[in-house]
Amino acid sequence: TVTLQVESGTNVAALVPTISYSYGATISPASGVAQNFSEPVAYTVTSEKGVSAIWTVTVTVMSNATTPIYDIQYVANPAANDSSSFVGETVIAQGIVTGFAQFSSYNKYYIQDEASFWHGIYVYDNKTSTILDMGDKVKVRGAVSEYYGLTELMASSVEVVSSRNTLPDPIVVDE
Repeated sequence: TVTLQVESGTNVAALVPTISYSYGATISPASGVAQNFSEPVAYTVTSEKGVSAIWTVTVTVMSNATTPIYDIQYVANPAANDSSSFVGETVIAQGIVTGFAQFSSYNKYYIQDEASFWHGIYVYDNKTSTILDMGDKVKVRGAVSEYYGLTELMASSVEVVSSRNTLPDPIVVDE
């Protein structure tokens, strides 16, 4: 089984996949031929020795809906398990840039969508060259991951929605 995600707006009814396979093998339907991926498509791969296997390819279209940072970050019992329930999923989060990690060759920053607990997230961006400023409101598409106990977004795209926004008030944390 092969599962692929494509950008919102992609016409999955006429995708033309390029499929690589071993020398001497054959594939049906053929690589480079338009297919309708509205439903899963079964590919039969036959080795040069005549052994066949069926690969089912499923294509899903990613949503452009944003996921609240709270939903990504919140866990009921952090002492038991502090990992996000979204780990491995690609989401779009929106928030205001509130800080930057210093001394890095990549963009590393924090975004926050509200002045409350569970409403901020760290963004690791080694894919885009978007230049950001404090107060920029951004939409970040990326995979949710855990890195040394820190939930983060591994950005694949960043869009600046607006600039010079007021930063959320800091939260006083009581022991």
